[in-house]
Amino acid sequence: MTFSPLGDVIDNKWDGDVFNSWNANKTDIKVYSERFGVKGYAELDLIDGTGFYYKSSNDNDPSYFLSDCERIKKDNLPVYDWK
Repeated sequence: MTFSPLGDVIDNKWDGDVFNSWNANKTDIKVYSERFGVKGYAELDLIDGTGFYYKSSNDNDPSYFLSDCERIKKDNLPVYDWK
């Protein structure tokens, strides 16, 4: 699954969906695909690389269990400033 938020960089500022969100006190992360996660989202732990994939953000139960997820280096991703 490729997670692709909808939006664009306008005047050096991201205008669109929030791609990732995480808890500042934990290693959990949520990754959304398309606007509001309509094409799915994943919840996983950045350290152990395991978690769950949901086919839609409206699903109550996960569709798949994720394992052996790896972090990769990706250049030119937008940076978000929480306000």
